[in-house]
This record gives sequence, C-alpha cells and structure tokens, in this order.
Amino acid sequence: MKVHLMLSAIVILCSEITHAQTLHLRAGITHATLDWTYVQLNGSRTEQYKAPLLGYSVGVGAEYFDKGLFSLSSDLWVYRSGGQFTDTEKEQRPEPGRVGFGDPEQIQVNYAAFSTCANFNPINGKTKLQLQLGPRIDFLFSGTDKDPLRFVDNRDGLSKVNYGFNLGLGLYKVTEKWEYGLQATWLNRLKKLADLEGAVTPSALLLGRRQVNRFFCSSFRWGIT
Repeated sequence: MKVHLMLSAIVILCSEITHAQTLHLRAGITHATLDWTYVQLNGSRTEQYKAPLLGYSVGVGAEYFDKGLFSLSSDLWVYRSGGQFTDTEKEQRPEPGRVGFGDPEQIQVNYAAFSTCANFNPINGKTKLQLQLGPRIDFLFSGTDKDPLRFVDNRDGLSKVNYGFNLGLGLYKVTEKWEYGLQATWLNRLKKLADLEGAVTPSALLLGRRQVNRFFCSSFRWGIT
C-alpha cells in the first residue's frame, strides 16, 4: 500500500514536470516538537521529549499553471521530525525499573512526503511573494529502531502513512532564467505519530496515550524557469 502510494506520487510529479513553468530544488531545516505522554495505570502522567529537535528537509518540485496571481506547485521531499529530552528531563531520568528509564534521549523519525499546493502570488515581478496552502501525504521510512518506538512498532501502532496540509510563505528573487529565495512552511499532521489507545506494556505498568508531533520548516529554494 505504502509503495503504491509513493509510486503514484512520483508518477504525478513526473507528469506535472512535463508541463512545469518552474522546476525547483529545496533544502532547509525543520524545527520539530514531540508531546510524548505516558499515562500510568494509577492515573499519573509522565511527559517527555519537550525540547525541540532540529532536522533536515530536501526535495524537488515544480510550479505550473502559473496565471500570475495564482499557480499550483507539487513537491516530493524527505524530512526529519521528532523530539528530544530537555536538560531537566535528562537530570530527572527515572531509576532503573521505573517507567521511561530505557527511553532514548532523542527520537528521530524520517518521512518521505508528497504535497500539492495552491499558490497566491500578490507580488509577482522581479520580487515574488507567495502564499501556499495544500494537502500532503507522509510515508515514514525510518526511525523506529529504538525504544520506545520499537514497542510502538511491535504493536502496529505507529502511523506509517499520515496525512496533513502545508501552510507556507515564500519570498523569491526572479530573473529571466532563475528563481531563488526563502520559504517558511508550517506542516500540520492530521493523525498521531502513534495510536496506542488501550495498549499496555508487557509489564502492565503504563498506557501510552498521546504522541503529538508538530513541526515547522524553513528552507532555501532555487529554481529554473
């Protein structure tokens, strides 16, 4: 299923590239936060990974159907998300045998994503200001080889295919042949990183209830028109 969806995304992007008015490359930094909450059987809650994680984002794309004020664009890219312990969390790591003792200090999850956006270009001359909004589909391809994600993966609770939308703002310099500039994108995800409602660890000590991932991406985009 995941492979078929990814191949479909590649086919769509390739067909759009043949009609593209601008082809572009993008590379940037992601800023991710992860709310990972343990709910123990006695009702107490333990929150982890409160510190943001800096990751990467790279991809290729095409802008087409450019009508001046409006255009469409599609991108195929990979990025890293997750979270990490704060200094306080590191100092307060539970004692051996307690909930959360074996959890890694950093969680990194890597995604391949395909997005298509509608663009609004209120300034479109030698300087281009662009607002973007559109759906995105994510395919998780690595990052589940450490606890607690190994436990989640073994329970088939990790969301390997996810959905969301992009909200972006870009400012570019446009010449006869080139387009380059900066883009900031907020990535919303509609599903949890993991859905563990009712899942209990083998020791029956806790329930993993909430894993909410939020992320923001700032990138440099370079294109040929």
